[in-house]
Amino acid sequence: MTMHTVAMPKQLGLLLVLALGAFSSSLAQTTTTKPKKAEQDAANTAKAAESRTADALRAYTPTNTGSDSGGEERNYYTFNHRYNGMSGTPFLVAGWRKGEVHLDHNQVVRNVSLKYDLYRHGLLALQPNGDSIIVGLDRVQEFVIHDTHVTNAGSFVEDHRFRRYADAPEAKFSREHFEVLSEGSYATLLKLTRKELQRANQESAYGSTQVQDVMLDKAEYFVRNADGHIRAFKLNRKALVAALPEHAAEVQEAMTKYGQPVQKEADVIRVVAILNSTAPAGSK
Repeated sequence: MTMHTVAMPKQLGLLLVLALGAFSSSLAQTTTTKPKKAEQDAANTAKAAESRTADALRAYTPTNTGSDSGGEERNYYTFNHRYNGMSGTPFLVAGWRKGEVHLDHNQVVRNVSLKYDLYRHGLLALQPNGDSIIVGLDRVQEFVIHDTHVTNAGSFVEDHRFRRYADAPEAKFSREHFEVLSEGSYATLLKLTRKELQRANQESAYGSTQVQDVMLDKAEYFVRNADGHIRAFKLNRKALVAALPEHAAEVQEAMTKYGQPVQKEADVIRVVAILNSTAPAGSK
């Protein structure tokens, strides 16, 4: 077979090379731009969802409760736009954190982004479309929020576990979601945290306006004994012994082993852990 070579004018060849180069450059740019745009769009969606949630829970004031056209009762809120933000946060953790929710009938929702509003006592979940919803806590048996901390030594995850004791002999506690700090056969150490809003002053002593609210933490501590009774106590030795009269001697011994003053949350966590370690195997 005879091969024939067709001569191409230099000018036409140059144009063809330039056109192919431009096409390749455009293709490469399109290929690299699409992932970046998708990532940016996803980031913008997440940021917008978080902003909407924060805006909806910041500096609102309940005014009245009414019914909509369908007869469903709804809460209405008004927004005071004079407030320029807030010191502190109404949430356990300011940002979204991964966690899990244990519902009635042994249903578990895992790997969901959560926020716990300690001011309004509401649990918020982030939907895949970027919208947030309020989870009905009456249906929630337990939920866990995984809070990641970053330090110079590395990062670690702190789990905040909240549990409802619907069968508590003390009816006033049956709808609360306590944070479980330590648990064992003798005692379970519980914490109930609230957020209190300290309103901004409308006018200062000098006639100027203070436009910032302050969100304050308020924590209460409890122990739940083997029979399910929940008792409040203050962070000191005497109060802890009084809250567990059935194990008064064991509590005293645990505090002696601890060998430090019992004045802070970390102290009580350690003492209760020592107490539970002394419980006989298989004890209630």
